[in-house]
Amino acid sequence: MTSKDEWVQGYLLVLGAGVLWGTLGVFGRALFAYGLDPLTVVAIRASVAFLVLLGLLLVLDRSLLVISSQDYLFFGLYGLITIGIFYGLYFYTIALTSVAVAAVLLYTAPVFVTTMAWALYREPLGGLKITALALAFLGCLLVVKAYDLASLRLNHLSILTGLGSGFTYALYSIFGKKALKTYSPWTILVYTLGIGATSLLLVRWQAILGLGAYPREAWLLLVALALGPTLLAFALYTNGLKLLPAGKAAIAATIEPVTAATLGAFLLGEHLAFPQFLGMASVIAAIALLQTGE
Repeated sequence: MTSKDEWVQGYLLVLGAGVLWGTLGVFGRALFAYGLDPLTVVAIRASVAFLVLLGLLLVLDRSLLVISSQDYLFFGLYGLITIGIFYGLYFYTIALTSVAVAAVLLYTAPVFVTTMAWALYREPLGGLKITALALAFLGCLLVVKAYDLASLRLNHLSILTGLGSGFTYALYSIFGKKALKTYSPWTILVYTLGIGATSLLLVRWQAILGLGAYPREAWLLLVALALGPTLLAFALYTNGLKLLPAGKAAIAATIEPVTAATLGAFLLGEHLAFPQFLGMASVIAAIALLQTGE
């Protein structure tokens, strides 16, 4: 396979992951209507995804579960930081401010990824990538209505936790690039999901005990959430990360808020303002610029 073919495949995988992550708002709205809180949802989401993947690997290829004892600490930190701590910081930021502010601070992640990938892995940081990064970040700001200053409630703690969520989210790509030099994407995914799910369950164990009271429809939604926007999305992104530089993968994944806003308009009846359409165009332009620039 030529380098160009690999890049195209990588972009398609990452875009697929971003589109699936963009459905999280629809799933969340439906699940919250049953009385489930966000942190419990993500704990179950990660746990079910982990158990399904673990079962598949036990049946199909147990060798993918083997890691070196020297990497126990690495994978422990990988799963704890990029799944457990990331979700905790993100939802704590929402509690301190608003979904809009939390989303704006979360989408600093491509900036962190691009900067760290340049410093650690010597990924090129040319004018094309910087322009695409700026377009993607500006687009995300517009899509999540950051221009509506009345909705932006900021304080020092929320800025710190919000930037922390963006940084820990970015570390999934940075840790991933290192791990992919030695391990399969499936090995990386099963350990990060398992460790991340365990840390979340330790925090939400009391809420988990009461899940039996929820109807079958809620459980079907939880399983669909675990299999689609979690397991499949992370699998697509991790496999795409193997083919793309970390910075470009992170920028391409900003298709997520575009998908979320579009689904919100068509499925939830949410109104899209003109600046949001400009934001969508900006994100798409950033991704197209990266692809055509290759």
